[in-house]
Amino acid sequence: GLKAEQVIGKDLRKLLDIHYIGNNRDEVREIIKQNGEWRGEAWFVRPTDNKTVTLLMCFKQLKDENEKVLGYLVSATEITEQKETESRLKESEQRFRDVADSSPAMIWLSDENDITVYANKKWIEFTGKEIGADPEGWVSLIHPDDKTRISEEYFRGVELKKQVTIVYRLLRADGIYRWV
Repeated sequence: GLKAEQVIGKDLRKLLDIHYIGNNRDEVREIIKQNGEWRGEAWFVRPTDNKTVTLLMCFKQLKDENEKVLGYLVSATEITEQKETESRLKESEQRFRDVADSSPAMIWLSDENDITVYANKKWIEFTGKEIGADPEGWVSLIHPDDKTRISEEYFRGVELKKQVTIVYRLLRADGIYRWV
């Protein structure tokens, strides 16, 4: 947002107060000194509109043939929009978890590989298990006599991308199977 004549030949530090995420300025300088480069995120407040701008940055030492530091190559890519989108997604996920955890129904979610990624409080209270750690997930808690039929119905529904309603016996935290 600044004009070329306002920035060309000027010390960037006098124009922008850059804040490094996870490191301070002295730590970044030490990392560059030790490793020859630093990569990470930084932010500053744009002086023209006071908007916070987030950058993905890289500082790399440029050396001559005698390993003498000649200067630094600095590159930066603005990632403000991506960070804002990421923040909105996290907020949305947290709202979902809050709603799911306050629900009287047992809820669990799995990813595209059928790995359980979430189980609400009611599920954990009923079963007493965090099923995300189990490769079989929720199927591990189905009564042995129901397991084959239920698995087939469930995976058929997943494959066809159709809603399924299944009644089966599920192992409760106290070791007793209950119909769900």
